[in-house]
Amino acid sequence: MTLISTKHNYVYIHVYKVAGQSVKLALRRGDLQSVPERLRDHYARFIELPPFYSLKPYENHSTAAEIRDHLGQETWDSMYTFSFVRNPWDWQVSLYRFIPTNKFNPQRRQVGEMGFDEYIEWRVSEDLHLQSSFIFDDDGNQLVDFVGHFEHLSDDFAKVCSTIGIEGSLPHENASKRSSYQDYYNDHTRELVAEAFAADIEAFGYTFDGDAPAGGIAAGDPASGDEA
Repeated sequence: MTLISTKHNYVYIHVYKVAGQSVKLALRRGDLQSVPERLRDHYARFIELPPFYSLKPYENHSTAAEIRDHLGQETWDSMYTFSFVRNPWDWQVSLYRFIPTNKFNPQRRQVGEMGFDEYIEWRVSEDLHLQSSFIFDDDGNQLVDFVGHFEHLSDDFAKVCSTIGIEGSLPHENASKRSSYQDYYNDHTRELVAEAFAADIEAFGYTFDGDAPAGGIAAGDPASGDEA
């Protein structure tokens, strides 16, 4: 769910299965600094009302372009906007393991009956979604001010908090226990993801074995697709 804070003037674009629950909880806690420490977790988990937040009419996992168009360019430009992304190979393993556990997911039964190789074949051929589609417009321009990497979540989230002026610490919500994502792949499925998610891999600096670039990606950086 997109999170818009009217108190600290930011828009968080939530790419699913990229630590979104942890990030949103930490942001809400930061907006509740006047609330006693012992009550912040309760408030942060359950309170999503003005004056701090403006959530409706935005759907779960709205894109930056959708939010910008609804707010208007002037309002969008006046706010600090950010998101987080994840290695596409790791992202698919996380989705494969998560979907069958989520009773509200319409793909739960379908994915739960698939082996991982079958899942990747289905994903890239029938239900492909790119992380970059949440963050870039149709011309390849980065719409948000900052893109952090899941692989450097603590450091990149600290940069966000410093910019918006809150004190935030990350809990670990919805974490799954599994082996390394590389262990799920063979040469064929590895290449399927490389081809299908080529735009994400290039835009965010990922490789199958390598770590993500440190420091995040600001709009205007060469990796963002914007002109400096």
